[in-house]
Amino acid sequence: LSFSFPTTDEKMQYIVPHAIVKAENQLFKIESIDEPGNIATINCTHISFDLAYCRFIPLFQHYGVSPSTVLNAVLTDTPFSVGTVEIDILTDIVLSKTNPMEVISKLIENVGGELVRDNFTISLVKKRGKDNGVQFRAGKNLKDIKRKTDTEIITRLYPFGKDDLDISTVNFGVIYIDSPRINDYPYPIEGYMDFKDIENPTELKVRALKEFSTVDRDGIDKPRITYTINVVELKKLAEYGEEFGVGDTVRIIDEALGIDTVQRIMEYEYYPYEPNQSKVVLSNTSAALYKKNTLTGVYAEIGRAKDTVKK
Repeated sequence: LSFSFPTTDEKMQYIVPHAIVKAENQLFKIESIDEPGNIATINCTHISFDLAYCRFIPLFQHYGVSPSTVLNAVLTDTPFSVGTVEIDILTDIVLSKTNPMEVISKLIENVGGELVRDNFTISLVKKRGKDNGVQFRAGKNLKDIKRKTDTEIITRLYPFGKDDLDISTVNFGVIYIDSPRINDYPYPIEGYMDFKDIENPTELKVRALKEFSTVDRDGIDKPRITYTINVVELKKLAEYGEEFGVGDTVRIIDEALGIDTVQRIMEYEYYPYEPNQSKVVLSNTSAALYKKNTLTGVYAEIGRAKDTVKK
């Protein structure tokens, strides 16, 4: 959350670091205050980011338990509680000198799913968002569009587990796996990934295969395409139009540019009183939230940064 406030207003006394701000029924904590003149700019993070600081856990160790069990255990003695849990895959999690944020990041890495944060309630769902047939179309509600293609891909993956475990014993003596799309390119594009928590070669191979594209999502073997669009929110201008939010599946149509594609909303930036200033970022890549460029990836990065400082 970001907002401006007059420095001369008597209520400015309440604008202090770590104070809580409520906006559209969600709680945010003030992280920084910039006062270049008579107008201060206040930047806040959602209250759920306190998961990185609200509890230090010397050792979190659970074997063969459900995500619901993990969440209830890790949120014990914190202000947070468990909401909806739609995934029941059993998993092992062993982390030392950790916190709830890192544990939740690890949980999603192991079992999949996506986070939904509602103030102090944390839910883990299979897939957030809806498909209501929403369209962003040039001449209707689409002001402009930018397309970015990231060509960094891997079609031959070398997976490694704990202590550099490889998959040769369960993969005909070969330590790599090939994508079904490997012949789409002139030659194999090689790379490796570490799964340091996996100690079994069969589990390691199964986990690595999930990195490739499926019918439902694009993986490391396809270029990542990101669309950034500026839109007019018709719903806020009149009593009609289409509502949308993070995680929703939508269709982008720009006939002049030859674009007609279905994507998911990864980011949604909006101004409550300026519906013609909204910006939406969409991608064809699965919103596996443990990835670096998504929210839980941010959680993980914060955790790693704290660990680096300690060392």
